[in-house]
Formats: sequence, structure tokens, C-alpha cells
Amino acid sequence: MKQYTKKLFFAFSICLVSFGIQAQITWTNGGGTGVWSDPNNWSTLAVPTNVDDVIFDNTSTANCSINVNAGVNNLSILTGYTGTITDAGFGCLVNNDFVMDAGTYDAGSATFDVVGLTTITGGIFNANSAIVLFGSDAVISGGTVNSGSGSVDFNGTLLQSGGVFNGNTASIGVNSTFTISAGTFNGNTSSVLFVGNFL
Repeated sequence: MKQYTKKLFFAFSICLVSFGIQAQITWTNGGGTGVWSDPNNWSTLAVPTNVDDVIFDNTSTANCSINVNAGVNNLSILTGYTGTITDAGFGCLVNNDFVMDAGTYDAGSATFDVVGLTTITGGIFNANSAIVLFGSDAVISGGTVNSGSGSVDFNGTLLQSGGVFNGNTASIGVNSTFTISAGTFNGNTSSVLFVGNFL
């Protein structure tokens, strides 16, 4: 019985190592360095991994520099966060959903890739010269999206019911239905391609 228990425990341990354990991690800037790679800047004292849900809120309004390749499960920038998250050229992969209610996100010159649903209700999202990929549906009901000079692609439906979308000089692609019921969409001098319906 003891040997069976040891084998079961060993197998369980291997599963934990292989698949990881999802955690909710909040930005605290406890280390005072303002960088993503410092474990002391997170509530769990560990740098987030691609299975973790990362939250920016009023726990700390300090700016954050993404100074490593970042991968998370969900990324939420919630009401109360007034700082700026800046990608210093390394890229960020969001394996599920991206929620932005406040603050500023500067994508820099790297890649910002959201696999799941994108919901923007407030704040400022600056694509700058980055490659921005919204892999599923996107809803913009508030805030400001500046597409910059890179490329912004929506692979799912795009619903704008508020806020401001500025095309600037970027290449913008909407591969499904784009519905605008309120808010402002400024194409400016961008190249906009609608593959689906425009409603």
C-alpha cells in the first residue's frame, strides 16, 4: 500500500510539473523596479507564466515595462489602474481573454497576440508599430484604440458600441463582421480591409 501511495504521489507531482497550476497574479511593483521580470513586483512573488491570470488594478498604479517575452492566460487591466504598461520590444501572448477597463497599454514594436475574446471599455491601447492580433471576437465600448503604424488584425467579429478607434497609418484587417453602433472610427490614412460584412 505504501509503495502504491508513493507511485501515485510521484505521478501527481509529474502532472503538476508538466501542466502547471493556474494562479491569479496581481501587479504590486513591490520590488520597486517597474519591470515585468522582477518576481518581487507580483502578488505571488513569481513572474507570471502562460497559465496565469494577470491583473492590473489599484493595488499598484505604477508603470510596468515588459522586459521579457510575456505569456499569460488572461490579461485584465481593471478600473483603478492609472499607469502605463509598455512592451519594450519582447511581445506578449494572451492565451485566452484580454480585458481593458483603464490605464494605458503601449504595444511598442513587438507582437501583441490575443487568442480569446477582447473587451475594451476604457483606457488607451496604443498599437504603435507592433503586430497586433485579435484572434477571436472583439468588443470596443469605450476608451481609445490607436492603431499606430503597424498592423492590427481582427480574426473574429468586431463590435464597436462606443469609444474611439484611430486607424492612423496602420494596416487594419477585419476578417469577419464589423458592426459599429456608436463611437467613432477614424480610418485616417490607414489601409482597411473588410473581409466580412460591414454593418
